[in-house]
Amino acid sequence: MSKLISGITGRNYQDVYRELSMLREGECYYITKNYATKVKVKYYPLKCVERRSVVDEERLIAVAREHRVSVERLRRVLTLVSKEDFLEALKRKDYRWLARYNLAHVSRGKLSRLGEATAAYYSIDVSQVS
Repeated sequence: MSKLISGITGRNYQDVYRELSMLREGECYYITKNYATKVKVKYYPLKCVERRSVVDEERLIAVAREHRVSVERLRRVLTLVSKEDFLEALKRKDYRWLARYNLAHVSRGKLSRLGEATAAYYSIDVSQVS
């Protein structure tokens, strides 16, 4: 980045590097093909991004009935645990993490009915996960 800015502006590389390393909150460089300029904006701390998930209600009810779990419990778990996180925990066989959401039995090393329902909702074949 320093090399790019010094090439565009003609300023010394070390000066640009020092200035870049000392940027504060709300400061950045705006770079185009012909020039680069330092921009200062009012700093506003950002909120954490909340995970928004969409749950297919018909599928939710069907899977809950099939695996004999509460629709509300399954809905709550699906909003808390993403498919990627669930799949990663299954691959690592991290039953402690899964047990935090009542998805597995740590002592038995296997999924609970709620965990099996979650896998079915996400179309994950547990026997194929290694």
